[in-house]
Amino acid sequence: MIASMNGPLGKVWFVGAGPGDPGLMTVAGATALSDATVVLYDYLIHPSILNYSPNADLVVVGKSRGYHSKKQDEINSLLLKYAQDGHRVVRLKGGDPCIFGRLGEELEILIENGIPFEIIPGVTAGTAAAIYSGIPLTYREISRSVAFVTASTFSNIDQLGDLHIPIADTIVFFMPLAHLDALSARIPIVTHFTLDTPAALISDGTTQAHRHVVGTLATIGELSRQLNFRSPSLLIVGEVCRFSKTLSWFSPSGDSSPFSFRRNR
Repeated sequence: MIASMNGPLGKVWFVGAGPGDPGLMTVAGATALSDATVVLYDYLIHPSILNYSPNADLVVVGKSRGYHSKKQDEINSLLLKYAQDGHRVVRLKGGDPCIFGRLGEELEILIENGIPFEIIPGVTAGTAAAIYSGIPLTYREISRSVAFVTASTFSNIDQLGDLHIPIADTIVFFMPLAHLDALSARIPIVTHFTLDTPAALISDGTTQAHRHVVGTLATIGELSRQLNFRSPSLLIVGEVCRFSKTLSWFSPSGDSSPFSFRRNR
């Protein structure tokens, strides 16, 4: 049980833990963690990052497809409670808290209750996992626009039709595996891409378990099954995926995934 500090009103720091490689944690984020008395953390962070908070109470509030250790309303209530009890609270999120991290919902509850906060951005997997796979998301004359899309909020395949897929030279889909075949089929219908457009799938991006494969929209689903790809994952669609073969530079050791304790498909 975390005891009340019975002092002045506390404060909340929203910290991005980065995409997986603990070396991509920011200095500002590490400093906030070292000063924290309570850390509410998600599943998709490298476990070693919690070592920055040796004296804090650690509370897991992670979500994965089909399983929530804490519902969003419960997380909001915990943030409010600990801050009102005077704690220095770090809300630790994978990647960048502003990218598909429900940051706005959590900020609103603090603002409504007069709780001070700071936001420390992190390195998003959308860019980091791509370049660790040798894929620059932008490239002169080839890719001048990039879009990020999440497919993780759709619980069944019938809802995929409601997923807005924007027009961009390169599109990065977060957590695509549950709907990968349907996504691959839908993208050529609503965009300028074709089934022959290059597509890359990345798993455990930037960690020592990092894997990626490049195919096309027509083949990426079958490649995923053959290679048994798992979440956390990204799907990148666009001509820049062709650079992976020549620009790849990262050599993972093949270690087990730091996220293997909680996977979602």
